[in-house]
Amino acid sequence: MSFALLCSAFKSGDEIPARFTSEDKNLPPPLDFRNPPPGTKTMALTMTDLSAGKGEPVVHWVVIDIPPASRGIGPSGLPPPGSSEGENDFGHACYTGPNPASGRHKYEFRLYALDIALAGLRKPTLAQVEGAMKGHVLAHASLVGWYERKRKLL
Repeated sequence: MSFALLCSAFKSGDEIPARFTSEDKNLPPPLDFRNPPPGTKTMALTMTDLSAGKGEPVVHWVVIDIPPASRGIGPSGLPPPGSSEGENDFGHACYTGPNPASGRHKYEFRLYALDIALAGLRKPTLAQVEGAMKGHVLAHASLVGWYERKRKLL
């Protein structure tokens, strides 16, 4: 089996359940990390809104230095011990769930297996993480979900 990112709450291509959005509990979904390739020193996880329409994806979550022995993100929603969170586009170093202003948006979780640690980065942005990862990605896996706001904005 190859490197994989799975979720027990929804399958890739399905709707993200409301409890994992900022309309509800705003907890990260339970994620399973499978089969990092040999030579993996750390992993990085990102979540972006690919439908934001601003030319660049909107960053909802960045987690770096995930130990390769980690099996994922459990029901607590806490990143694995030893990892740290970067800054998202909302100015927070934590998960911020989907809550699009209008329409159905596509969200992508990406897990990267890296041959280096990114320990020198403190609350990095996605751009900083991507720059540091360049040339060090052994493999990546993705999980895509959709979400449309259930309540209308006033």
